[in-house]
Parts: sequence; structure tokens; C-alpha cells
Amino acid sequence: MSLFGFSIFPQRNNTQDTLYKYWRFRIMLIMMVGYAASYFVRLNLSFAMLGMESDLGYSKGQLGRIVSVFGVIYGLGKFISGILGDRSKTRTFMSVGLLLAAVANILMARASNLYLLIVIWAFNSCFQSTGAPSCAKMLAHWFSPKEIGTRWAIWSSSQQLGLIIISLVLPTLIAWYGWRFAFWGPGVFCIAIAAFVYWGLRDEPQSVGLPSVEKMKGLSTAEDDECAHLTPFQVLVTKVLRNKIVWAMCLANFFVYFVRMGFLSWGPTFLKEAKGCSLTSGGNLMAIFNAAGALGAIAAGRLSDTYFKGYRGRAGFCYMAGLSLSMLGMLYLPFGGGSWLSRQMPACVMFLVGFFVAGPQAMVGVAAVDMASKRAAGAASGLTGSCGYIGGTTLAGAGIAYVASGVYKWNGVFMLFLIASVVGACCFLFSWNVRAKSLDVSKPKLEKDNQEKAA
Repeated sequence: MSLFGFSIFPQRNNTQDTLYKYWRFRIMLIMMVGYAASYFVRLNLSFAMLGMESDLGYSKGQLGRIVSVFGVIYGLGKFISGILGDRSKTRTFMSVGLLLAAVANILMARASNLYLLIVIWAFNSCFQSTGAPSCAKMLAHWFSPKEIGTRWAIWSSSQQLGLIIISLVLPTLIAWYGWRFAFWGPGVFCIAIAAFVYWGLRDEPQSVGLPSVEKMKGLSTAEDDECAHLTPFQVLVTKVLRNKIVWAMCLANFFVYFVRMGFLSWGPTFLKEAKGCSLTSGGNLMAIFNAAGALGAIAAGRLSDTYFKGYRGRAGFCYMAGLSLSMLGMLYLPFGGGSWLSRQMPACVMFLVGFFVAGPQAMVGVAAVDMASKRAAGAASGLTGSCGYIGGTTLAGAGIAYVASGVYKWNGVFMLFLIASVVGACCFLFSWNVRAKSLDVSKPKLEKDNQEKAA
């Protein structure tokens, strides 16, 4: 039995190719389910805060401390979790992290003291940080550099999937059962998902008796051979901390996250104040922004695998250039008006912004993993995520609030977005001619080398 060309269940007397298809489909599916579920026990706070404010008597500023603590600790935790994940069993690391995050949410449902709420949510952010680096490591082991761009982008769309599901379901459940159910319900659900993740995932093809993806695809194993004699700490230092391309991707991610989180955090507000949209239409435009993001990420991954042949920086640069043009549209194109074209303009511009900002976010992680190695995939992905989340998200909060309330108002904010897009595009230029080493060795050459070694 198959679905979209993938085997769902292994059959008797399967060939190696069939088993590979089965396991790769299974790994991708369960990673997406697990990572989407992590958003159920992360973004639920946003829906619960209104009830917490009225029921517990805390101000927006006091509840905002919970959000701030999560952002800082989660950002730091992604790099630390990446380092730990590279040294751990990935299926255990990811499933236990999700399980503990679920338990933290159940404790949130029973707490009322502000400082206790902050401490519990801080622990939740630690446990949440295990998800993305674990998935990055599994993607690097199960998919070759020829295809990982597309697969990475498909996996990253699980973010939007989780966001859409919780946005549709949770408000109704809170209306029925109260704000505490926003933590209790997703917490219980994610305990079951954590067990499912542990059951379904496998760290690498060798753990199920299959050859490595490089051998399966006829690619060079020089990168693995080079790291074989290095300790985990030496791999971290040489392949990540001293890798200029990885740091260039960290800088690129800073600017990508500044624009992305700026739109996610302030979108409804600036659409209303700067563009004259109602709250309802602003919400619809943000839905278009998120949906376009999923499409943009998948398209960027496919483009980098096929047209650009593994050169992630080229795809990232093109997307950031498109994002720059989209920012000009935000600045100068009219929103609304009498003509049919003017009425469609807001949706078109928001679609383009969402489409172009999501692609570079996916390319940053893929490029970092390509340039590091499979043994440092979690650390490389975690470092770029930390730089984007801590730096870009922090600036998108306080920085945008300062500029929007100043002399230049929202036009100043859009100009900052434009500058960030241009500088981010320049960061991708550092990796313009760089791709994974294994792509530079063809299968015929490998076979010839193997024959010479055997002789």
C-alpha cells in the first residue's frame, strides 16, 4: 500500500529501495506530527492570557513576563539542545522533550501564582527547545544533500499546520471549559503524541539495518570520514564554531526573524493603524501570510535542490531580494480603494511577504547543516535558530514598538524591514558558491574509487 509514492507499511520480501521509501515516509510523517504538536503546548499561552488576566487579576505587563522568559530561554536552549542532541539518541531526546513540555502545561493548568507560572513556563521553553535540533539531525541522516532542501521545507510547514489547528480548535474549547483547559487539554494530548513519536522514529538508516543515505544515493562519504577521528567537542568547534558559513547563516537568520516575527507580532496592529484595515480583515490577511509561508518554504526547498543544485545561498538570496521588493509594496502600494485591483492589493502584498520570508528561514537551517556535518547537524541548526530567535525576535518586539511610536511611525518600521531584507540578502551571498561536499562527487567516480581501493 502506498500514499503519494511512499510505502506506508513494509511488505514481505521488500527490496532495499522499498524499505528506504517506507522508513523515510514514516520518519517524515512522525517528525511533522511531533513538531506540529509542540506548538499546541507553546502557542496555547496566547489564547489563555485573556482568561488569566480576568480570572487571576494580573496585568498585561505581568503576563508579558511569561512570554519574555520563554523567548530568551527557548532561544538559548536551541543551541544547547543541538549540542546535547548530537550526542544523544534522537528519538528519545525529542519524545522526552515533548513529554516534559506536556507535563509542564498540565502544571500550568493548576498554578495561579505569577512567579510559579513564570518558572513552569521557563521549564517548558527548555523542553520545547529539543524539537527543532532533533528534527534537523534526523533530516540530515535520512535525506541526502540532493533532496534535503525540499524535505526540510516540507517538515518546516508543520509549524503552520500546528498554528492553524490550535487557532481553530482552542478558542472554542476555552469558551466551553475555561482558560485552564488551554494548558490541560493540549498537555494530555501531547503525552500521547510523545509516546507515538518514540514508537515511530529511528535515528538513522543504520539503526534499522539499512545503509547510510550517502551509500544509498551514491554520494561521497568524505565528510563523515573526515569527522570519524574527531571527538564530539572537536566536531562542534571545527564544523560549527569556526565555520564562517554557519556564522553567515546565523546573521542572515537574525534579519529573517526580525521581519518574520515583526509581522507575526505586530501584523494586525500595523494593518489597522497604517493601512486602515479592520481587525477582521487584518486577521484574514495574517491567515494569508501564514498560508503563503508554507508554500514559500516548500518552493524554496524544491528550488534549491533542483534548479540551484544544492546551492542554498542562491535560493536564499533570490527570496530575500523578493522580500525587499515586497517591502517596497508595503511602503508605497495603496491598500483598499474603489477599483478591483486596489481591493485585492492587501492580500497580494501580504501573500508575497509571507511567501518570501519563509523560504530563507528554511534555507538557513539547510545551509548550516550542509556546511557543518551530520555529526553536528543539531548544533549547527540550533545555533542559527538561537541567533534568529534571541536577536531578531527581541528587536522585533521592543525595537518596532520604539520606532512605530516615534517620528516616522509605521513607515519607519517598513523601511527597517526593507533594510533588513537587503542586508539579509547580502549575508546569503557568502554561501553563493558553497554547497555540501558530498554533492561534488558523482556515483561513477565513487564506484571507480571503490574499485581502485579493492584492487
